This record gives sequence, structure tokens and C-alpha cells, in this order.
Amino acid sequence: MYWQRFDPHARAYATLESKHSRSIMRNLRRPASSGQVKGERDELCLSCHVRQDYDIVAQGRGFSPSDGVGCESCHGASQFWGTSHYQVGWDGLRVEQKASIGFSPLDSLADEARSCMPCHVGSASEDSNHDLVDVNHDLIAAGHPRLNFEFASYYAMYPKHWSDRGDWNAEATHEAKAWIVGQLAGAGASLRLLKARAGRSDTPTINSIPRALRSSSDLGPQIGPWPEFAEYNCYACHHDLQGGAPLPRGSSSAESGQISWGNWYTAMPTAIAQEFPPPGRDWPGLLSSIEHEMNQPLPDADLVVELTDESIEVIETWLDDIQGKSLDLKTIDRLVAAVIDHLLTSPNPSWDRNAQAYLASVTLVAAQADLEPNRKDPQTFDNLEAVFDRLRFREGSSSPPFGRFEELNEVFSAIRNRAITGEQPRASAH
Repeated sequence: MYWQRFDPHARAYATLESKHSRSIMRNLRRPASSGQVKGERDELCLSCHVRQDYDIVAQGRGFSPSDGVGCESCHGASQFWGTSHYQVGWDGLRVEQKASIGFSPLDSLADEARSCMPCHVGSASEDSNHDLVDVNHDLIAAGHPRLNFEFASYYAMYPKHWSDRGDWNAEATHEAKAWIVGQLAGAGASLRLLKARAGRSDTPTINSIPRALRSSSDLGPQIGPWPEFAEYNCYACHHDLQGGAPLPRGSSSAESGQISWGNWYTAMPTAIAQEFPPPGRDWPGLLSSIEHEMNQPLPDADLVVELTDESIEVIETWLDDIQGKSLDLKTIDRLVAAVIDHLLTSPNPSWDRNAQAYLASVTLVAAQADLEPNRKDPQTFDNLEAVFDRLRFREGSSSPPFGRFEELNEVFSAIRNRAITGEQPRASAH
């Protein structure tokens, strides 16, 4: 079976049995003995490494968690379609007919992107034991990788068990559309998670100790720390401590002791809004209000809930609206320019912003070449490769490898100039 052989989701459960996963569980759960902690028995872990809202007890006949993230995780319970979805005549069924037997078709890019977000970004849906399906600061500190998901990159690399030839035939800019949709869906998911995190902070103190100073494992179900540190720029605190070495610009705030809200999921939608603004709404202004509040020493949780609620509504309308938009070469040119302009003029050009600008540029430059083959310029791809080399973490390191992100401005400017004027970029990162 193609999925079992090639899809990394099939190995999601097996990951929980690894030595590293055992270490994460010991650090997170702090058991009296190491034999008491196993990720493959922990419902928080199983909610992503098998499926959302996983229940160890309530499983049907023939179900095996060792299958990992399988068909049902994305397409719904397969009791009535599991033996028919590969047979002749299935493709001829209407979406409504498939839905009536429990199958979620995921026929649009937006549906595909939304199905990824609960595990790859985090889920605001609560279960009775763990509040949220959430890789929070406690879990990251225990050793779990940070979730910096970018849909278009994963989509391009994903070993698909379906044919997307029709998508490419219908729209040469399919990959560029995947980038736009993925950025909006990712922003929506991250804002839902932020709203849920803020919503759990209804009690200002516990045992007279500020909640912000206590870990989630100390607080119990339905209560969480606020502010949640996973919301913030990791490298404001986690960076090399070497005498005289300058911190990356944007890794900390202008004010001492204040860290900046993370912008992995929110940096690019503002650039997208320059070309495809959300219907009737001021997205940059709304995002700025959230960022301003999250950058306070102790953000007002009620205000954050209110602002994110409005933002989520905007994102959903925006996603529905943008699926009907077409992309041509000039539109993609302007998107490249908007992405890079947004980076170069940002007061907080963090590693996250630079990395997102790099991923966007790779996707959009490739789309330019798909639409007009003579735009496939070797120097541009060399420059992108140089940006990647600057941004990647060195072996054994968990923070950016150099002091100032401004070093990348020249090469990003050269890529932008190519998009706008068609001139060969002459700058290179070195």
C-alpha cells in the first residue's frame, strides 16, 4: 500500500516508542519511575500521533493505533466507506453522497490545509484530560520539536496517495495558490490556539503564585499558564551566550526584559493582504492590535480573546474568498515584492520572518518559471540557496547561526528586483 510504504504519517505512532520520546515523557510528566511514562499510552501524544480526540478505550474492531496517522485522521470514520473508496464508481459520487457515509473528501486546497492544522499547528478542541492538543512551552522544553509548519513546503514534498495532475492542468500556479491558502489557514489555526490559551486564564493567581510562573502540569485540566511562552519569539531567550556576540536584530524587543510575540504564522498574511485584501476588513490593523497586546508584560487575556475571535472570522471569510481568485504572472511578481518589502521594512525582522520570506520566495519564484520558462534564472536560485544556508541551524545548535539578519537584505532585494523588472539579480549572499 502506497501510504504504508511512503507516507511518514504511517510512522507517527512508532515515533512514540523511540528513546527520544521516552526522554520527552520523563521530562514532561516527571514520574516516580521511568516505566510509568509511555507516549504511546498518553492521550495528548496520541491526539496527533494517531488522530485528534483519540480515546484509548473507545476504538472499533480492527483499529490499531500502530497504523499511525491513517485515512480516518483526515477523512473521517471509515466504517461505511473503507472498502469502497478505491472501487470503480467511487469517483463518480457527488460530494454530498460521500459525506452521507462519513467521508470528508478534502476537495479544495483550503480543506486540505485545514485538515493539517490541528496537529501541525495545534488544536483548540478540548478533551477531558489535557485541555488542548497543544505543543506548548512545557512540551518544547521537555524536548518536543517546535511546530513551525508551512503548508506549501510540506505539500510540495508530501508523497501523495492521490493524483493532483488535474489541479496542475487546471492551474499552473497551483503551488503558489497552495502557499497563499496555507498561510491563511496557518494563521487561522494559530489564532484559534491563542484564543484558547487566553481563554484558560480566567484565574489570575493560583496559591498566590502568578500563573505565568507555573507550568501547565502544575495547573490541572482546563487551566493553563498565561501568557503561554510558546507564543513568543524563541530566540529572544534561546541564543548563544557569548561575550560580545550581537543578538540577531528582532530577537528581542527594544525594551529590556520584554520579549516579542512570535510571528511565524502571522508574518505573511499581511503581505498577502496587499494583493488580496480580506473583504471589507483591515487585517494589518487588526493584527497590530493583537501584537501590541501580546507584547505587554502581562497581556489582557479577555482582550486577546476578543481580538482573536474577530481575526478568526476575518481569516475564514478571506479563505473562502481567495479560493476563487486567479493568479497570473504579474500577480505573482507583486506577491514576491510584497513579501520582501514586508520583510525589509519590518521593525522586527526575526529569524521567523526571514525563514517565511525565504519559503515564500522559493514557491513564488518557481511559479514564475512555470508560467514563463525564460524567468527561470540560475542566479536567483543560487541566491535562494545562499539564504537557506544562512538560515539553517548548524549541527548541534538550536538557535540562528549569525548575529545580524540585515546581512540578507541585499540578496532579498536582488530577488525582489528580478520579480518587478525582470532584470538579472547581481547580488549574492556571501
